[in-house]
Amino acid sequence: MRIFIFVLSLFYLQFLAYSQEDITNVIENQDSLELVENIQDNEAEEIEEESETVIKFMVSPTLGFNLQSSSYERGEETISAQWLGSLRSKLDIYGDIFNFNSSVTAQYGQIISKDEIPITTQDNLMISLMPSMSLFESLQLRLFFDNVLQTSMDVNDNYGNPISFLDPAYLYHTLFVGQDYSWENEEYTSSFNIVYGVGYAVQQTYTDKYILEENKDFIIDDNNPLSDVQSHFTLETGYSGILKFTYETLIGEELSWYSDFSIAAITKDSFFEDISKVSVNGIFYTAFKYKFLSLEYSANLTYDEQIYSHRQLEQTLVFGFTHTFNF
Repeated sequence: MRIFIFVLSLFYLQFLAYSQEDITNVIENQDSLELVENIQDNEAEEIEEESETVIKFMVSPTLGFNLQSSSYERGEETISAQWLGSLRSKLDIYGDIFNFNSSVTAQYGQIISKDEIPITTQDNLMISLMPSMSLFESLQLRLFFDNVLQTSMDVNDNYGNPISFLDPAYLYHTLFVGQDYSWENEEYTSSFNIVYGVGYAVQQTYTDKYILEENKDFIIDDNNPLSDVQSHFTLETGYSGILKFTYETLIGEELSWYSDFSIAAITKDSFFEDISKVSVNGIFYTAFKYKFLSLEYSANLTYDEQIYSHRQLEQTLVFGFTHTFNF
């Protein structure tokens, strides 16, 4: 009887040991499955984060003005006011392969005096749309298609020529290969972006009453209308080089500095014989901002013998009120 109880006890202990081992194996298997699932979830989250589309939108209106008083010995006094308004806006969409960058820059200003017609000092409108796609990720090369429209917004006189909205209008299409590099510090207080490349460009010019520089020597009258001298559309093609960069930094708690620069050059016919046969358009903008106050400087450079017989540079320094909306 004792031997039977002893053998039965051995079988019971062996059964408990195997049961404990099975339970341990089940727990270990469950832990392994949970670990694998966690790894898969983390990888899925990382892939989702990497493939997430980033959208940035910014709009910044600015208004500045000043008053000027001039007096003479005979008792005459002239009071004039000068104002300048500007609007800068950007919409950027970043994806894994495709990006889309767009911007709108508008400036308009006048000098207003009593009993005199307002004189326009600034009148510029530029719209840029630039989609791009990744070509060789290892080389960080991208294919860009830059589309830029330049025109005026109001009717005024420029060097003896009446100009108005879309008269003239300059439309540039540039297909180029280049790089798009961005940097941001760990504190998110400074950021930098640069886009550059070379390619091929098409320049379209639309005119209605505006006379191109190359046709100003013609006598325009009823017997020789402008439509007989120049077409409403002119088309030029050439090689192009593009450079764009922006830099922004937070200097103090509410003091910031922003700088934006872009320039594009397009070669024309016989460029390799005469290097002056080129079209250059550049915009430089920089601003110090403190709360709602700003000190802004902007410069617009245009060099195109078809538009002006000489280089045109418009510069503006204005102190005014501004606010930047980021979405």
